[in-house]
Amino acid sequence: MMGGLLTIVSDPRFSLVRRRGFAAKVRLETLLGRLVREKRAVPGADFLSRMATIRDEEGRLLPVGEIVDSFIFLLSAAHDTMASALTSMTWFLASEREWAGRLRDELDEAGVVEPLDAAAAKLPLMEMFYKETLRLNGPAPIIWRRASRPFSIHGYDIPGGMMTGANLMMSHRRADVWPDPLRFDPLRFTPEAEKGRSRFAFAPFGAGVHKCLGMHFAQQQAKIFAAYLLLKLRLETVGNSPPTWYHWPNCRPRRAIRISARPIYRDR
Repeated sequence: MMGGLLTIVSDPRFSLVRRRGFAAKVRLETLLGRLVREKRAVPGADFLSRMATIRDEEGRLLPVGEIVDSFIFLLSAAHDTMASALTSMTWFLASEREWAGRLRDELDEAGVVEPLDAAAAKLPLMEMFYKETLRLNGPAPIIWRRASRPFSIHGYDIPGGMMTGANLMMSHRRADVWPDPLRFDPLRFTPEAEKGRSRFAFAPFGAGVHKCLGMHFAQQQAKIFAAYLLLKLRLETVGNSPPTWYHWPNCRPRRAIRISARPIYRDR
């Protein structure tokens, strides 16, 4: 669906990708519409049940179509982006074994026994690891904005009302800001290093008044997920070739990533 909606050719008559995207959206709408009606008949404690049974100020149930649209947005703007970030994080935990060891030691020093404990723990190394993951493999590579008024930039005149995009993938790879930019190095995000950069140099969640509302929730999810992997498993890459990545419409590996996972047994 996302690929179809973001393709350059907008007319589905001339784009197979566009037609597939619209067909996928219809399938999602049908599936979610059926689920909303099922949840209204037999509600549970899940989020979709709550949305299906919520009422407006006049006591009316929300239209099914509005709930479906909200959940399609949630899937594309929250679930897909989180899945992308965790995929990249898993790869770097497996390929950067020295860093995995350092993060495991940090969890031990912080007294993290269960993965959920990581949510409230102070884990500066893990936060730096997460930031470096997003610098190289940002789930949403472009921030879209509509120009509220005409402006000029680098010799180009942009009319008011035009859709514009800031390419975060490129700004996160600027050699003048990030020396040796393709190298994975979480120490770029020590407090000392961050003081020397513009606050807009690293913006995987956007910036300003439109900064992502789910940023802190995503960070908590990532910490818990990484803690689970580090406490339960020892990850190693299989094969010598690093993956190549798609960066549009979100970051994902071009082919399946092969990782071995061996259980860690702890006397706790």
